[in-house]
Amino acid sequence: MKVTIVAIGTRGDTQPFIALGHRLVSRGHDVRLVCAGNFTALAEEAGLEAVPLSYDPNEILGSPRGQRVLSSGRNLLKLAWHSVRLAKPYLERDTVVLAEACTGADAVIYSTIGFSAHHVAERDGTWNCHAQVQPIEPTRDFPPMQVPFGLGPLGNRIAHEAAEQIMWHAFRAFINEWRTREAGLPAAPFFGPYRALRRARTPVLCGFSDAMIPRGRDWGDNVKVTGFWFYDPPSTWTPPQDLVDFIGDGPAPVYAGFGSMVPGDLADTDRLLRAALRKSGQRGVLLGNPQGLPNDDQFFTVTDVPHTWLIPQMAAAVHHGGIGTTSGCLRAGVPNVVAAFFHDQPYFGQRVHELGAGPKPLWYQKLTVPDLAERITQAVTSPRMKERAMEIGARIHAEDGAGTAADHVESWVANHQRG
Repeated sequence: MKVTIVAIGTRGDTQPFIALGHRLVSRGHDVRLVCAGNFTALAEEAGLEAVPLSYDPNEILGSPRGQRVLSSGRNLLKLAWHSVRLAKPYLERDTVVLAEACTGADAVIYSTIGFSAHHVAERDGTWNCHAQVQPIEPTRDFPPMQVPFGLGPLGNRIAHEAAEQIMWHAFRAFINEWRTREAGLPAAPFFGPYRALRRARTPVLCGFSDAMIPRGRDWGDNVKVTGFWFYDPPSTWTPPQDLVDFIGDGPAPVYAGFGSMVPGDLADTDRLLRAALRKSGQRGVLLGNPQGLPNDDQFFTVTDVPHTWLIPQMAAAVHHGGIGTTSGCLRAGVPNVVAAFFHDQPYFGQRVHELGAGPKPLWYQKLTVPDLAERITQAVTSPRMKERAMEIGARIHAEDGAGTAADHVESWVANHQRG
């Protein structure tokens, strides 16, 4: 079959969908991935046809408006307000590209940020599926990611739907204009399409593991929790010898890097990370080198090394708490030290802490050398944290998330075509 996957966002938002697409390609399907231009090479390496969109996540997040998004913390109103203004310059032209990429597909799979693909699929009558790598399906069992405490069964459910409505209404005007002007569809209902989709038991794929995130007990059997979707580097990749030598020349180092997050002053962040590692007495493998400092016995800088190779050799990992990095560290059995920027990141940091696989998370905006050094020391020296990380990692290793998701897609589409 011909499958179009729409994955909008940073690398952590995109790489799980490359893993799913790669698995579908390995089964003989034609897969087209709509994503930021930065990730087309990675998609093509995985055997997917890549359709680039016009935005650059690093450039966007590094802009003044992007910095406001990163500073929104758990405030969903602030996130929605800045996100729609951040996205406006790209929405019109990228929606045209997205719509063309979905035309003629047998199946359309879209990420949460790529939800506009649903409207294209509705126009064409194409089978479509919402694929989530964060737990956003409403449930009574736990609150939405932006709420740090439980609200009771009814409160949790209402809060989930309120979070859904905040993001819907931020983008409603643009989406309805596209539906009526370009797609010939009626405007979506005031509360959006979500209730109708749930009543119709539209398929939902959850690309995360219940070893980390519990399944809502009130989710229907149209909601499938599959396990994380990992894309591992090709077997032809070889690490640089000087990095191999550094890792082997002493105690296991600590990885430190904030992935696609772009702090306002990269050099200040680098100085803080190095100072915290020195204070905790740890060697470090650092992502990026804004100060242009040479490697030495304590610090080695990298630009783009596959986490599946690097992280298992680390004593701990300091990062922003994105789902890609967090799941990769747990899979590797490595304690996580999370310094969160916004949105889902504090939730994942808190889940790691609750599971015993990392210290209490920090906020990046309030990060200090003593606090970070203390968390690093806890992560490296606590036998219990290491033990819990390894236990969770063993459960994640036993799963085949991308394969399970591909099974569901094939079954759903076959049933749809027969029906």
